[in-house]
Amino acid sequence: QPIRGTFKDVQRNIITYQYMLTLPAAALTSLTEPLIVLSRVRPTDAIFGGIEAARNVLRQGLRSIFPKLPYSKKERAFRSLLEGFDGTLAERLGSIEGVDISRRVTDKFFKIIGLTQVTQFSRDIAYNAGSRQIKVDIIDYLKDIKLNKNTKGGLRARKRLAEIGLTKNNIQSKEMLDFIEGRVTEPPRLFQQAMARFVREVIMAPNVINRPLWMSNPIYASLALLKGFMFTFGLTIMPKIWRELFKPMVTLQRLPIEAAVKYTLAFGLIAGGTMGIREIKDFIRYNGDGPYQNLDTFQKIIEAFINSNILGPGTVLYESLLSFKYGAKPLETIAGPGLSWLSNALSAIGQASMGNVRSLSRFIINNI
Repeated sequence: QPIRGTFKDVQRNIITYQYMLTLPAAALTSLTEPLIVLSRVRPTDAIFGGIEAARNVLRQGLRSIFPKLPYSKKERAFRSLLEGFDGTLAERLGSIEGVDISRRVTDKFFKIIGLTQVTQFSRDIAYNAGSRQIKVDIIDYLKDIKLNKNTKGGLRARKRLAEIGLTKNNIQSKEMLDFIEGRVTEPPRLFQQAMARFVREVIMAPNVINRPLWMSNPIYASLALLKGFMFTFGLTIMPKIWRELFKPMVTLQRLPIEAAVKYTLAFGLIAGGTMGIREIKDFIRYNGDGPYQNLDTFQKIIEAFINSNILGPGTVLYESLLSFKYGAKPLETIAGPGLSWLSNALSAIGQASMGNVRSLSRFIINNI
């Protein structure tokens, strides 16, 4: 049941504060998000998707100067999706009933730090790259149907189309054929529904469908804080990697070269990007002389792999085991920043009551 009353207000304000305290550099971290597209599309499609997304960003920037600049066809197609029209609205529909955070504050905060813009750019890349590949997949599948054959390319196309809900009957509909063959330029409803699903799977937004059930319980909202994306990403990506890469190696005793190359490229670039972003954060916080610089290259690669969230819940366990490095308790790390903040606050107050006011002053300054 939704939480009401004073406890709801207190919990909402605490969660909102924790978002603002822990996510000021989230836009930097999210810069690696578009790279996951490489695990779903061909590299050429990803490149063209990035170019189209960059053009859309440029036109959006020009529109702030020339407000009457018309939307291009691809802009209109992307904006026809909920995720393309309003990123904050899409996130709002995934919140926990009864414990909505203060959107008036966080929506502005995420725009100020650039997280909203980076996320929309990532979704734009996913939409444009996915559109190119899906069109090719539909053509390959239609060729197999016409020739009454099952080619290797056609079977792969059929599998990818099935993952986003496009069936044989769907792609043979008149509106779909007209779009694929270029007789109309406006994407049909079935195509847009498939693209919305594709974008949600690539640039994930935790919601009641894809996150663990307990995270939708308002009682555990503080415990679920900042874990939604981590759990959703890991629990979505790891099963796909198992089915496409490791399962054939175990059951068929063969290495699926295409899947191996695809995931190696995607997560290799994500790991490299994560390491670069961590270097930037380390320079900002410690002027390039932080604890990250003490790690050797292998340790940095392992940390980048873990921080990609590919292990989902395992990331929380890993961080809790190494929490001693940062002076935190393992259970505090598992419980999330809310409990850790409360523990530090009570400790500072206790020390202040014994005459050590400096600890309380330091706590207040660090949390402003």
